[in-house]
Amino acid sequence: MEILMRAMIFILGLCFGSFVNMLVYRLAINYKLESRKLKVKSKNRSFCDYCGKQLKWYENIPVVSWIIQKGQTRCCDKTLSVLYPIVEAAMGFLFLVYFLVGAYGNTPLQFGLGLLMIVFLVFSGVFDVKYMILPDVSTVTLVFSALVLWFLGHFGDWT
Repeated sequence: MEILMRAMIFILGLCFGSFVNMLVYRLAINYKLESRKLKVKSKNRSFCDYCGKQLKWYENIPVVSWIIQKGQTRCCDKTLSVLYPIVEAAMGFLFLVYFLVGAYGNTPLQFGLGLLMIVFLVFSGVFDVKYMILPDVSTVTLVFSALVLWFLGHFGDWT
């Protein structure tokens, strides 16, 4: 049962790593740091970074789809950044380490906030490496999460 829980946490981290990659790209477009003009049918679904074609579900499997596609897009055969699987694998590893080291003794709220902080720390790091700027949304989220965690740690036991 413990191995199944560890696998689920790792897979959850991979999925959030994929989310971080998408968030970095889309926020960079909003900040006008990416200049690509794509014709995208649905902004709610994942799409090719280069031609804007909507991706199929199996093209969105973290790390695995990048390996199977050999780092290329299926639709236009452009090279995908190696940063995608690195971020996804790192998030899976960080979620697993956090679970193994910090999960025991935490309330579900503290555990969830810890995972949220990992997501936004990795997001901030990747965004900073790519664009040399820290978005306000990640900084505010991290500060707010840290304050809530501090409050729960100091005033959480009222019994």
